[in-house]
Amino acid sequence: MDYQTMPDFQKEALNFVAKSGYIRKAFFFDYLSSASVSSKYKNWGRLIESGLLDSYKSTFYGEDTYKLSKRGKRILANYGIEPVSAAYPNQFDHDDAALKFALSNQKVGIINSDWQGDRSLRAKPSDDLKSIFGSANYKLPDLLFSISGLSEKLTGVLEIERTRKTESKYLDFISAYKDADNISLILIAYNHNSVKVNLEKAINRRLFPIDDKPIGFCKLIDMIADPVNFEIEFGDYKIQFSKYINKLRNLEAKEQSNNMDGAKSTQDSLGVPQ
Repeated sequence: MDYQTMPDFQKEALNFVAKSGYIRKAFFFDYLSSASVSSKYKNWGRLIESGLLDSYKSTFYGEDTYKLSKRGKRILANYGIEPVSAAYPNQFDHDDAALKFALSNQKVGIINSDWQGDRSLRAKPSDDLKSIFGSANYKLPDLLFSISGLSEKLTGVLEIERTRKTESKYLDFISAYKDADNISLILIAYNHNSVKVNLEKAINRRLFPIDDKPIGFCKLIDMIADPVNFEIEFGDYKIQFSKYINKLRNLEAKEQSNNMDGAKSTQDSLGVPQ
């Protein structure tokens, strides 16, 4: 078997693991297989039997959690795809949230398929990262993504803040995104309200340009429950994520119909209610 001759569902699964570091059966069933229930089970069985994946072999991590096998890595390498290293089980909860956001929003057409997790980004040369973020003072996010349906690329990041950090860490966090010229939208999913409070203090201390580059906050539990329609907050303004993206698209379409500079005006209005 080589990459070019394998079934499409196996290619898609391998491509996913190549940039995520692991795959769960739930990810395959919900996002990477056909709509037919019988086909999902059949294709999952064929994928496991193919020898392309190795189980993490611990019920503590989930019986249906897999990483690339030596064979899977070799097939990808022969095709010119360099996979990321296998995910660490103690990071599964964190990574699950980011991947579910990415897969859910890609499936409904909110973001493009070019999203990258922190594991993929860490594997890139420093010069490539400077180019991506538009700054040498970059911070690797948990997820880098681009919004679909806009005429000009709009790049966003998702940061998952599960634990509290020091004041200096929050200041460094905000400073890095203030310098990141190529990032237009920052989403922060937090576990504790104190995280939001302290990041807002850092935003004020660093004079962060939130009118040009909005920072949206959401509760992590809400994003996990509904990765498409969770509520985000821009200051006192609250809106569902999917509706926010539709607002951007509608705003651009309206401005373009009026012969305005739609891409620039849309990005300048990212966090402003219309």
